[in-house]
Amino acid sequence: MDANREQVYSAQYPLMKSPEGVVGAPGIMSLTVANLYPMKIGQDYYWQLTLICDYKKPDRSEDLVVEGRLKRVEPNPNLALRVQQATPKERVALYANAQLWHEALATLVELKRDRPNDTELAATWDKLLTSMGL
Repeated sequence: MDANREQVYSAQYPLMKSPEGVVGAPGIMSLTVANLYPMKIGQDYYWQLTLICDYKKPDRSEDLVVEGRLKRVEPNPNLALRVQQATPKERVALYANAQLWHEALATLVELKRDRPNDTELAATWDKLLTSMGL
């Protein structure tokens, strides 16, 4: 939604089910949002994600809902150059220090997928989420 809470984008992401009806494995899921609505620099946007627990029921009270706010910022050319020269782990810190939370999390998610048993990454994950108030 834009700053006036007008919907600018909506999509549905069906979850895969096993033949037994079990929905996916636990873990982190990435969602891709099509760039159908150009976000303006400096503008606040609001998002909402709803997990529909039983789509057959008309009552939505059991659905799980999370929401948040984001703002598109002007790219910093100095930061972009530093990010290009950094390792993925260094990128996480660069993004976090610049409070670019989406980029920091996305980079860390990729690292965790590549190295799921890396205890140092797990600690970095906890530290980043704590610093974001999550």
